[in-house]
Amino acid sequence: MTLGEYLKALRHKHGFSIKQVVIKSKGVLDKASISRIEHGQRKISLNVAYVLSKIYEVNFMELVNKIVDEKDATQESFGITNEEMNLLEKFRQLSPVLRVSFKNILYTMTGAFSDLPQHEKNIPEPLKLEDLKEQVGYPVIDYQEEDKNKVE
Repeated sequence: MTLGEYLKALRHKHGFSIKQVVIKSKGVLDKASISRIEHGQRKISLNVAYVLSKIYEVNFMELVNKIVDEKDATQESFGITNEEMNLLEKFRQLSPVLRVSFKNILYTMTGAFSDLPQHEKNIPEPLKLEDLKEQVGYPVIDYQEEDKNKVE
């Protein structure tokens, strides 16, 4: 089953018309895009995959794996820019604690904090600025220290 056929089957399973999916996507998708995706005429970006995973109530990573299983899955087919690839590489270099911290920040900023697994919602121990500087590999501004200097 192709990715398009899978998405169409999910839409039918939920009893959604294409128009209903358009409405539920809150402007991310239009009727033509959904039709082209379902017929294999349009590749799917990670953003669209995320939106569809929420609409169809499927695990986002399950959907991403189906995209990767398609034989032409490339950086371009995911709609990933070079800047995003560089950020991904930096993320992969972080320690496990910093990864959890970063995910918490990102999910909180995007309003998707509830999507984090429960074990990642609590950071085991507060990070020290020195540790963060060492992990990130470039200077991190200590705003609290700057504020102290302004007061003095």
